[in-house]
Amino acid sequence: MKKILLISAFLFISFAGWSQDLKKDRILPAQMSSGELKDSTCIITIDDAIGKGEYYIFTTDIDKALDLYVVKKEKTYFIVKSRTSKDGVFDYVVYVKRLINIENPKGVDNSKVSK
Repeated sequence: MKKILLISAFLFISFAGWSQDLKKDRILPAQMSSGELKDSTCIITIDDAIGKGEYYIFTTDIDKALDLYVVKKEKTYFIVKSRTSKDGVFDYVVYVKRLINIENPKGVDNSKVSK
């Protein structure tokens, strides 16, 4: 009787683990470029596919400290400003949250942006 119970429990746990959703969120770089401040402001446009989901922006000043921050984040653009300088150049990277299939982690499906 114990063997039957143990085998049943093992089969139930195995089936429950196998039937789980095999998708996972990953944060991946989507757009990398440079921007230039004019009158302390820079407007950067992004792909429509990036703006459909959640995205993150990282900025790095070049040559001098600019004290950069993002003022506004929309689906097709974002605005970067500086607290200390009216002009300057910076690099930025836009990261997006993507849903990937765990069974095929190298095959990232860019068409599925999590909301």
